[in-house]
Amino acid sequence: MLRTINNGGQIRKAHKMLLKQFLPLFNEAIECTIGYHGGSFEETVQYSESLDLWFATWEYEGVIKNLFGLGRPSESSSNSMTGQINIPIDQLDRSVAGALALSETGDLLLLHRGNIGGGKVGIGKSMFLDNFRGDQEDIDEEGKITRFCIIGEIGSSFLPIQIKNFMIEISRIKSLSNSPGEFDANPFRFNDEKGGTYTLGDLNRDRSANRTHYVIVNALAELLQNQGFMVGNDRNRDLFIHDRSRIKALFEIKSALSTQNLYSAVGQLLVYSIPISTPVMLIFVVPEHLEPSVERKLKQYGINVLNISISEDNELIFPKKKLEKLLKQIL
Repeated sequence: MLRTINNGGQIRKAHKMLLKQFLPLFNEAIECTIGYHGGSFEETVQYSESLDLWFATWEYEGVIKNLFGLGRPSESSSNSMTGQINIPIDQLDRSVAGALALSETGDLLLLHRGNIGGGKVGIGKSMFLDNFRGDQEDIDEEGKITRFCIIGEIGSSFLPIQIKNFMIEISRIKSLSNSPGEFDANPFRFNDEKGGTYTLGDLNRDRSANRTHYVIVNALAELLQNQGFMVGNDRNRDLFIHDRSRIKALFEIKSALSTQNLYSAVGQLLVYSIPISTPVMLIFVVPEHLEPSVERKLKQYGINVLNISISEDNELIFPKKKLEKLLKQIL
């Protein structure tokens, strides 16, 4: 089981590693006003054009503050921060949302408890965890098991895009509280969460910590759109093909193959296809090969397996012939 890091020296060292890989993407310093619930303050923030994200960090009263905002900040008006990933340094503080954890294989993970809000009614930890579309894990923090959102792995080239995606998730979940009806996300809309630069070589490392889910989703969505298909996604479904009136294919995407992920993918494909009254193709996407006997068994339940790989140029490769065969059945 993952365990949180609560040693101040280790936390500062890890945060320096984060900044070393994160800040080179930020090419502009902007003096602006940052607003928050109950006030505002002046601050010089760093802006990344490639990520379209601003960032500010400092240490205050035993906490490393990391503030983020989507889009280029305005220099003439107040800017609302999208979210924070604050990390306590000197002692465990469960009121601070951010944390770090070390896996059994030595991977250093950036975490978040899901404590958001910013003074907005209806938004809290339980709502965030219920609607968060990324990875969550139960983690040991000094003997207490706590559910955390996994943002990404420090040292992975995916981390900047994963932080950006986490801010997009915060923004999306905050918007759900506008009215009860908005909890039923529009199934015919695709929320593209691209941004920044990354390489796919990290898929060759410990896949349990790479958190490459959004990268795969976006790459597959772009491929399908380039072939003329309309795609969508929502809180429960990673990706689907539709024709405006009905869903024709449902994808479940995992960034690693494990027994738990296999069970989860099969269950999600079957359960989320139940409300669809018309025939729908079910496709399980994973960057590893299943045993032929397992793949044949899944096929008996109407689940197709699509394996992805990585090119020498660190680009995702989808099996062309197999994908074409599946797509022809959808047309």
